[in-house]
Amino acid sequence: MTERQYAYRAGRATTDLVREVVWRVLSAREAGQHVALLCCDLSRAFGTADHQLIADKLSFYGIRGPALSLLTSFMSHRSQVVVAENGKITSSEMTNAMGVPQGSCLSNTLFSLLLNDLPTAIHDAEIYMYADDVAAIVTAPTTRELEHKLNSVVQRLEFWFRLNGLALNRDKTCYLTFQLNGTAPSPYSVTAEQTALQMVQSARLLGFQIDSGLIWDQHIDEICSRLGRACFALRRLAGTASRSVVLSCYFATVHSLITYGVELWARAADADRVFRMQKRAVRAIVGVPDDVSCRELFKELDILPLPCEHIFQVAIFTYKHYDAFRQRGVNESRAMRSNKLAHLLVTPAHKLRKSEKSVYISGPSVYNRLPNEIKRDATSAVVFKARLRKWLLSHIFYSVNESYELPTI
Repeated sequence: MTERQYAYRAGRATTDLVREVVWRVLSAREAGQHVALLCCDLSRAFGTADHQLIADKLSFYGIRGPALSLLTSFMSHRSQVVVAENGKITSSEMTNAMGVPQGSCLSNTLFSLLLNDLPTAIHDAEIYMYADDVAAIVTAPTTRELEHKLNSVVQRLEFWFRLNGLALNRDKTCYLTFQLNGTAPSPYSVTAEQTALQMVQSARLLGFQIDSGLIWDQHIDEICSRLGRACFALRRLAGTASRSVVLSCYFATVHSLITYGVELWARAADADRVFRMQKRAVRAIVGVPDDVSCRELFKELDILPLPCEHIFQVAIFTYKHYDAFRQRGVNESRAMRSNKLAHLLVTPAHKLRKSEKSVYISGPSVYNRLPNEIKRDATSAVVFKARLRKWLLSHIFYSVNESYELPTI
């Protein structure tokens, strides 16, 4: 399986794909390249998958004989009917000549194999996939060349999709270019079969609103809108239900929103709006006025505030990729070569302020600041998470900078 497919893979999630896409954008801007993100929409992808194409690819990957026959039989000779009015009305039977059966994990794998060679077929872009969500990153030294490469990539993608029994939905496919200095992006002309693709300032990718300046304001707007409704519901519920029930609702509605990709957007300028909404939710659970401090309430409810959630996720990411961070620090400074500081991770060199907020840059700083008792003999991620969460609950940081003010141990 290609490393560019993130769906249905152990240890991979939507946040991993978006984190990698954002990092590739930042890396391109660090190198002085112009960069664009193309978000492709496929029309009824699972329902139009060609059985013979999937069988050919299975054979190519070494699945032949009875195994191939079994998988082909699983896809083929299926029919469907529509039943209405409690079974009184039944449509005629229709045989499905294409598409993978829905509701089976095997179907997901078969569809992934159908798209498996896409990243190697498109040479002018980096392709990232989550099932049928396809994102392409295109870079070029000039805006004119970027526009040319975007058109070329779109044509190649549409040609590949057509050859593989899929169809690009041109009306929903869009692209955005990135200007991290606040200037307006240059206008481009990108077409697919004489249909102009939409150039947007913000695109939705796997639940994230990615904007052309990577300031995350539209994503935060969406989170705050949903948190407002959740806070209202929690305040109404707190007057009639037990504390445990209200806490369960908090973790289902508020916690799930603020922790999704928190390592990506929690250091944005507008992120404090989300933190204020979280404190409103905590006060609603306990039933105290809006001017009461929440520091002790967070401890009482065993809830991490937003800045602590950010530190938690960044530290976990760094722990899981510790060896990669150590390899990146090969060209470390003379001071870091001393035995006293040899255990510290080195922050990769960078030029842009936006890059400082990426986990690839901030990770070593956050990890180095953690007490040694958290990192020492942490033989598994489970042990590391438990120690880290206990430490964060004992401090309740209201900003990432507060954690930096503690003496390094």
